[in-house]
Amino acid sequence: CVVGSFAVGSDDFDVFMSVAKSEDDFRFGNTVGDTTVTLYTVDEGDKVYDGDMEKSALKTWLKEEGYPALQELDQNVWQRSSAAQVSIFVAFIDPNDESVFAAVTNVAKSFKGKITATFMNAEENAQLAERW
Repeated sequence: CVVGSFAVGSDDFDVFMSVAKSEDDFRFGNTVGDTTVTLYTVDEGDKVYDGDMEKSALKTWLKEEGYPALQELDQNVWQRSSAAQVSIFVAFIDPNDESVFAAVTNVAKSFKGKITATFMNAEENAQLAERW
């Protein structure tokens, strides 16, 4: 969820609303106050935007910070990464093995913004893992 706080009728509000209308992957809300944009995430804590209130900069920030460092590979993740021309890393793991999942997540965090780090269940996708 992305929440913006702006003065009524400000240019920053207009930029925020323009981004909100162009992004389907995020929920947007706004309130009246000093200009701030906060991204609320479940896995990685809240993040406050500190860049210029410009449409392309805000959209870039959302794309870099708005998704978990490690995501399960699905059609949406594949399409988003392909459209952005970002390389995809796939780890075939047992997602129920907490220590392996944590280790892969830590590696993914170190590459966040550079690649899309994903995982697939190794047992359920054994044939695909062998081909890749």
